[in-house]
Amino acid sequence: MRPLPGLVLMLAGLGACATASAQVRQSGAVLEGRGGVLALASGDGHSCAIRRDGTVACWGANYAGQATPPEGRFTQLAAGMMHTCGLRDDGRLECWGNIQLQWQDEWTRYATISSNGSYVCGIRMDGHVECLGWTPDNIQTPELLSAFAAGETHACALAGNGNVRCWGDIGFGGPPPTLPGPEDRFKAIASGYRASCGLRADGTVSCWGEPLEGVPPTQGARYSAITMGRRHACGLRLDGTADCWGDSRGVPPPATDRFVALAAGAYHTCGLRSDGRLSCWGEEFQGATLPPDGVFGLGSLDAGFGYTCQTRPDGAASCWGRDGSGQTQPPQAMPWETPWRFTEIGTAFVHSCGRRDDGTTVCWGEQGGGRTLPPPGLLRMPALGYHHACALGDDGTARCWGEDTNGQATPPADVLRSLTAGLVHTCGVRDDGTATCWGYGGDDQLIPPPPTGEWDLRIASMQAHDRGNCALFTNNHASCRDLSWGGMIEAMDEVRAYSVGQSSVCWIDEHNELRCQGSGSLAYITPPAGRFVSVATGSGSACAIRSDGARVCWGDGEGTEYPILRLEPRDLPPLSIGQPVDFPVELQRSTPDYGSQAVPATIAVAEGTLPPGIVLENGRLQGTATQGGQYTVTLEGRDADGFVASSTMTLRVDDTPPVVTAQVDGPMGDNGWYVGDVSIAWSVSDDESWSSGESGCEPTVLASDSPAAGFSCTGTSAGGSVTQTVTIKRDATPPQTVIGEGPLPQTSQTTAEFDFGADEALSGVARFECSLDDAPFANCTSRLTLESLGTGPHVFAVRAVDHAGNTDPTPALHYWRVDASAPQITSSIEGELGANGWYIGDVTVRWAVQDPDSPLQAMTGCDPVTLRADTPGATFTCTARSAGGSASATVSVKRDATAPVVVAAPQAAPNANGWHRTDVVVGFACSDALSGVVACPVAQTRTAEGESTVAPVMVVDQAGNRAMSAPVTVRIDRTAPVLAPAAPASLLLNAAAAASANAIDVVSGVSTQSCSAVVTSSVGTRQVNCTATDRAGNTASGSATYRVNYGFNGFTSPVHNPPVLNVLKAGRSVPLRWRVVDANGAPVTNLTSAGVAAVAIACPAAGENRITLYGGNSAALQNLGNGYYQLDWMAATSLRNLCRRLELDLGDGVPRATQFKFN
Repeated sequence: MRPLPGLVLMLAGLGACATASAQVRQSGAVLEGRGGVLALASGDGHSCAIRRDGTVACWGANYAGQATPPEGRFTQLAAGMMHTCGLRDDGRLECWGNIQLQWQDEWTRYATISSNGSYVCGIRMDGHVECLGWTPDNIQTPELLSAFAAGETHACALAGNGNVRCWGDIGFGGPPPTLPGPEDRFKAIASGYRASCGLRADGTVSCWGEPLEGVPPTQGARYSAITMGRRHACGLRLDGTADCWGDSRGVPPPATDRFVALAAGAYHTCGLRSDGRLSCWGEEFQGATLPPDGVFGLGSLDAGFGYTCQTRPDGAASCWGRDGSGQTQPPQAMPWETPWRFTEIGTAFVHSCGRRDDGTTVCWGEQGGGRTLPPPGLLRMPALGYHHACALGDDGTARCWGEDTNGQATPPADVLRSLTAGLVHTCGVRDDGTATCWGYGGDDQLIPPPPTGEWDLRIASMQAHDRGNCALFTNNHASCRDLSWGGMIEAMDEVRAYSVGQSSVCWIDEHNELRCQGSGSLAYITPPAGRFVSVATGSGSACAIRSDGARVCWGDGEGTEYPILRLEPRDLPPLSIGQPVDFPVELQRSTPDYGSQAVPATIAVAEGTLPPGIVLENGRLQGTATQGGQYTVTLEGRDADGFVASSTMTLRVDDTPPVVTAQVDGPMGDNGWYVGDVSIAWSVSDDESWSSGESGCEPTVLASDSPAAGFSCTGTSAGGSVTQTVTIKRDATPPQTVIGEGPLPQTSQTTAEFDFGADEALSGVARFECSLDDAPFANCTSRLTLESLGTGPHVFAVRAVDHAGNTDPTPALHYWRVDASAPQITSSIEGELGANGWYIGDVTVRWAVQDPDSPLQAMTGCDPVTLRADTPGATFTCTARSAGGSASATVSVKRDATAPVVVAAPQAAPNANGWHRTDVVVGFACSDALSGVVACPVAQTRTAEGESTVAPVMVVDQAGNRAMSAPVTVRIDRTAPVLAPAAPASLLLNAAAAASANAIDVVSGVSTQSCSAVVTSSVGTRQVNCTATDRAGNTASGSATYRVNYGFNGFTSPVHNPPVLNVLKAGRSVPLRWRVVDANGAPVTNLTSAGVAAVAIACPAAGENRITLYGGNSAALQNLGNGYYQLDWMAATSLRNLCRRLELDLGDGVPRATQFKFN
């Protein structure tokens, strides 16, 4: 809610945004905090100050024009030896007096400037330094600085961390001075002739360079700002008094005056008092210590939760808005006391605090349990939280009071240069540009926002709010962290001043224009236009100070968080030349309880000009207008708190009579005649005054014909009288047309003559319009000859048109008939018409004979005739005669009702069973005996396999008769059958079996298929061959395999078959015995060999058969007869405690198995 500065060195023309924690001599010195206003600069024998409207006033030496400022508004000043420079409210640099600027970019914008000797330096909005004019030797332009002080022969600057850097010639005539080291950190700096001084955050001062001779500085004093002259320096104490040391020409500063800013010249010093007036002391040189009278500066604003407080330019405090706990009622001095002046003011939720010009702090409202009393001592920069507050003591450390449930009122011992407070947390900026925070940090509000872009930047200023913080860095960019806004906001570039509200942040950009963003309503409301120097953002609204000192507010708090003002009147009645006027102009304030009431205000012309002879004095428009015309002027009223309202009005001074205009409305004919009722109305107007009288101006209707009816209207206004007359001609009666002469009703002549006229008594006949046989009317003369008339009936029409444009609605008519032609004969042919003029059925020829002008006398060959046979051509003629002569007509008819013939057939015979094994071409043969075939179809080729039909094809003869060919079925199969030969997979020896070819053919079908015999007379794998032929003659073959094996009935005693587990002693022989037979059960007695394979297995859980009958040691196959055989198998001793599966191989490819365990 509290406004914060832009770059730390932004100067006091910016009002509340001027923290100015580092100062230069020519720009004066200012209290650090929102209450200080820098409007002062002193040079060699002259000084300049910024008035409350932004204009500049100068006094003292002016031999080079250094005390003659240009017109316009400025926000900063810097003075040198014989020149003065200022920053316009848009950041542009302008200088006057004797200074040579080698070059100057009109687009460059500066945050602050410093001047000395014959040069000026400025810190651009991006933090870089730029110097213009004649700079001393070795003066460089270091980059990214927070403050820059120009001396006569040297320059010093502050980096973002508070360290000092100096260039040029310092300490001339002695050993090189000892400059402050890295451990020394300063918040302000000032430079003189060959010396400079720095102000630490704890208020102490350190100087280096050539010693200042004369009055020594006060021991142990603490200051809020410093400034340097040629060989002296001054500091602003925390109680608002000035302290000077060095050679100030023996004139000390006033002991009782309280100041908010100081500016030291060569041998004099000026100060801006807390009441907004100037005071100077030191060497009097051409009026250097005689400042002009008047109030300077703009004051400051701070916005709380639903209310706003300010310091006026004269130092008085005032508040407005929500006042549930007295937070908008600042304390006042007793009637017998000197009025209290405030240099700083701070707001929170329901309490406020202000720093008086004597350095004491007072609070009002309620601060958690009613605790609003700050600790004793001189405090500055009050920072107010929800129920706690902190301020800087004279040693630069924080002093806090109020609620401390989260440690928000328990500050660290750090020396700080600024403070800010949120809901339940507090933050401070150290003199090295780092920040420290204390209190509740559950939402990361104890973590300062990071810089945008360059991560080595220092913090210039910081502001806390609710659950987050905003920080302005030394590159003049700002970033915010606040969970109530949805996280980080990093869009504030080139910030000159900014202020954080409950859910929004508003700032002043490099063009001195307002911008806002965040999650609150202010982010969606366009801020007021104009150039501003200070802004304070509240809960739902914001207020700002314009560069002319006006207070402007916007947002949701209209009527509650800021006042509603209205300037009356909004308009004035017309004036006349020579007429005395005296109109009061009032600024009215609307309140919910008392309505609109006039308030004391200063009224001025903001834009436009008043009529000559009219002036605005003491809130009244007075005088006598001397020149006519319209004058648009905007008046602006400003109340005691600086709030403004405007009214734009147009003052009309009348020196001409009114304008009388006739509005004539009616149907307009020709030649200025009206052809119906005419209404006449009048308008009397005067743009410069109101009409005062009218005569004969009532609306009138002319309802009768007249050659000339006159009407008049006289209008009178403050500018005189004028009469306007109109003449109306009316003829609404059409003429009457009469035919005098015309042709006989029956005639053979093709020429006709007419004579006609009309009766028209008022406007007269203008012309005639004629029509023959219902043709469109066309202009004609009163004697008319018609030639080349056609035979038959005719009608002639004529109508008159008068000069008013009326046309006879009932034209005169004349009828007659002309006969000069033979009969007309028309033939009609009935029948079905084919193509090319041929009929394709019976044809009847009929005749129509007529003569519209006379009866028929004779007809020959005109009876109907029907043609029923085909013919290439038959002719028929009809002849007729009438009074007009004879006529004949002939027609010729062609008849072909017989369809053509078309035959379709394949051009090659099928291969087998009506099937083709190749593509089939189907050809067509066509014929027609009379009109001939138009075209015979081309042959069609069938390539797709399977049965297809060549659809019937149409053939047309020249007469259009159609015939269809018979459909032709075509069968094509080029693919051989597919075989899947099958035989039993396994057969016993001597078994009877057969194989199957399993042939298929999806096109023509299988015709034949067969397989060779299945042989089982010996064991082993065998093959059978098969062939197949389809109906088209395609042939295919294939084969299948099968196996023949012995019949095996299992092992016999002493060995058991699975699942029984045979148990044998390792190292002994087991007799394997079995019997083999063929498919018929006959024993196989010719087995000559057998083998045994032992396969390792896991010992299964099964019933056991212990073998006690052992075999011999022979491995030969033993034929026991009747198909029985024995083979002795020796178990190695290494198989003890193991299991094996024994597989018996008889040579037929089928293993016979049993399982053993060895012990």
